[in-house]
Amino acid sequence: MAILIVGMGAGGILYSRSVQSEVVEDDDALYDSRKNIRETEKLTGKFGVLTAEWTQSISKLCEPRPLAISVCVVSVFAAGGCFVMASRTDSNY
Repeated sequence: MAILIVGMGAGGILYSRSVQSEVVEDDDALYDSRKNIRETEKLTGKFGVLTAEWTQSISKLCEPRPLAISVCVVSVFAAGGCFVMASRTDSNY
């Protein structure tokens, strides 16, 4: 139960901080421009472009709102796993 409470509390705090600090970043426009993609492909090939896209996707997961949602989801699954394991143990102890 503590896992669920702490996880949901931490997710709620992260989410509320993300709502308060709405910052628009223009860095995505630089990375998504055709010129930048073409230059990256010239220097590193298709794999370099793919790696750059993966890096951008992963870095977006560390922003406050997706991180808060991830923390809540992980805490729900962790608490559910604990409840399932506790229900499967022998209650004769």
